[in-house]
Amino acid sequence: MAFWLTITTVSSDGASVAEIIARFHDSEDLHVLVTAHRGGYLSTSGAILPENSLTAIARSIDHGADILEVDLRSTSDGHLVIMHDDTVSRTTNGSGTVSSMTLAQIKALRLLGPDGKPTTQQVPTFAEVMALAKGKAMVNLDKLEVTDPASMAAALNILRTTGTVNQAIFKGSAPATSVKAALASYPDQIQYMPVLTDSTAAAVVAMLDELHPPAVELIFASATTPMLAPEVIAKAKETGTRIWINSLWASLNGGHHDDLAIAGNPDGSWGWLLGRGASILQTDYLTDLGTYLHRKGLRDNPPSVTSVNFDFRDGTLQGWQNAKSSPTGATTFVADTGTYGDRTPGVRDLYKIVHTPFLTGRDTYHQTLLLRSPEFHLHGLKDYQAIGFSLLGGIGGSAAAPSSDTLLPLIAKPAGFLGLALRRSRDGAYLLSARRNATGQGQAWQAVTWDAATLRTAIANDQPDENYTLDLIDAFGPDSPTGTVSWGWVALDAVTYPWTGPGDPTTTSIRTFDLQQMALEWSSYPGFTYQVYRSPDLSPDGWSPVSEPLPATPPLNQFIIPASSLSPHRGFFRVESGDTAE
Repeated sequence: MAFWLTITTVSSDGASVAEIIARFHDSEDLHVLVTAHRGGYLSTSGAILPENSLTAIARSIDHGADILEVDLRSTSDGHLVIMHDDTVSRTTNGSGTVSSMTLAQIKALRLLGPDGKPTTQQVPTFAEVMALAKGKAMVNLDKLEVTDPASMAAALNILRTTGTVNQAIFKGSAPATSVKAALASYPDQIQYMPVLTDSTAAAVVAMLDELHPPAVELIFASATTPMLAPEVIAKAKETGTRIWINSLWASLNGGHHDDLAIAGNPDGSWGWLLGRGASILQTDYLTDLGTYLHRKGLRDNPPSVTSVNFDFRDGTLQGWQNAKSSPTGATTFVADTGTYGDRTPGVRDLYKIVHTPFLTGRDTYHQTLLLRSPEFHLHGLKDYQAIGFSLLGGIGGSAAAPSSDTLLPLIAKPAGFLGLALRRSRDGAYLLSARRNATGQGQAWQAVTWDAATLRTAIANDQPDENYTLDLIDAFGPDSPTGTVSWGWVALDAVTYPWTGPGDPTTTSIRTFDLQQMALEWSSYPGFTYQVYRSPDLSPDGWSPVSEPLPATPPLNQFIIPASSLSPHRGFFRVESGDTAE
């Protein structure tokens, strides 16, 4: 099971758009600018949102994006909307080309979520994007050539109306002479960035000489590209030009792409690009890149803490507790390396939470089992925030899925329950639930999303300081109602839920376990202490401290694991946050 929930407070750098624009024009500023691709819809520790959506853009602004990259298309009645493809087929519940549809027809569509199902979100207009970004971030206009008078007229009309001409970055691959002629026909101060693809060093130098642009976008398939030759870097310095490189996928950057960084080698990806002169990076993983740049001293502040991530990669439950034990078999939950990655949709990390014992596709006969998360708050949700998860599980010898009403008491329903539920801590009431509706050993993960509107409705009558938990429930066995099967099983993977204010975000997320350095590294928040524990076998009472309480050293704490803690047996480690330091 994988799920996420994100709460965002303020922009990571707290920078105004005036500061961002000033940095965009100052190539000597060591602050690396970060661009959110297609509005910033992807995330490693939050919901995957509809691409080029207002919710994705809002999240990217809150996460500190300097620049938002969006794709402009014109409708049949002359309106600019945000759509990457020339058709609506891939990203909406409709079909057809944008250019053949009116704005009203486009607005009748709904953007698709990561599960391929329609969301409540519409295709945004360019005007809506600029209104949202006003005063907060620059906007890079893709799919719009400055040499196209009709598109330019439409775009500038919106930019002038919204008062955001200074926030727009126009770009294109037209010859420098054509660009200069086109820009000369407008009274506005237009920021233009040329784009060169697999070109020569001489061509890049010539373009910089001709235009003196604030930035140049370089696209190259080979790491030995001449576009990053010393003479290019020298000319960019001379003309005051920042170098923009896309870290999105391998063909854009000679193989030094986002996925390489996310897989654990950011120095081989983002670090390599920075070492070749890049000072603007366009990424699909805004928060991860922002954190990396902050650690390298290339961003003023770290990205704001917006969520707590439980990926279980340290082999522990990370604060989740078994709330109901069974005397007949499965008595606890453990982090397990079960081979579930071949089922779709794919899960994010290696470790899953399963019952123990867990034998060849089934656990033993058991009573109702509950795995309960640490408590968290939900009030203050923004539109882009959601809880999303994937359920995996089954029922022994049964071809029928378990059924249940959506609300409590879940475990009292005639057919039992197998799934996840949102629980209010004060009175134990269950407000939302999602059950597994597919059985069998080869079934895929079942994706579910509770969006912000659904969550707001569920907690509408609660107080702002109410606490909630998430319960993983498997209600099969002797204390289940008559007629249920004798056993079930359920797995949980990579959980993220919200954090709503300053201070301790409830639990820490282990970022790195380096076998060469034998070090633990985790997010660190001012005013709190941390302590490292070890267990030889993950048993609940087997944890012992291997460190004294450690003061916070933001943004990351590190603990070098003593060799004596590792030998002669394997060890599992976890980090717990303590009380605020006096």
